[in-house]
Amino acid sequence: MIKKPKHYTLFLYVGLLLIVIAISTSVVSIIEIKGNELLLSNAQTIGLSIEEIWSYEGALQWWQNAYWTMILPTTIILIISGITVIVYPNLLSFTQKTFLKNHSFNMIEKKDALKKDILMIEVNSMLKTITKKETKLKEEKKELVTLREKWQLKINEDIQNKEDNIQKLRIEINDLKYAGKEINKLSNLPQEMK
Repeated sequence: MIKKPKHYTLFLYVGLLLIVIAISTSVVSIIEIKGNELLLSNAQTIGLSIEEIWSYEGALQWWQNAYWTMILPTTIILIISGITVIVYPNLLSFTQKTFLKNHSFNMIEKKDALKKDILMIEVNSMLKTITKKETKLKEEKKELVTLREKWQLKINEDIQNKEDNIQKLRIEINDLKYAGKEINKLSNLPQEMK
């Protein structure tokens, strides 16, 4: 049986705390992203104005960028650190016991090399996944920018059309006022002739 180090429970609590912090940070971020996506998907039924939609789109973009660039890597690092802190005392006591029994560095060196190889493979696969997701996020961001520009053009066209209609109505009102004055003059004309 492997003897536990003196501060084993401290290592256990610190490791668990790191893992809980990582998971809760990731969950909060995902909740924020899904909440903004839900609001934007139901924007018309809720009755949001264009400014509110834009603010939610900006918040969604910020949370997505923050999640993929800061929160996810931090979460991965915290989880790996937490697991390492939990496993470290057991690993340390095991390696010390093995070293004392065998008086050989060969076994420890092979294990360390194997662990490093495994960790490098895992890190490389994580980096590939992160790179793919970043590329996908950039494409989605470009689509959102294009969609926002289309909406802005449509809004500007609607505003211009309404201003043109208002101008036409003003001209028609002025024409009607002028015609009314002319009619009044003509209706007053026969009375003066009498």
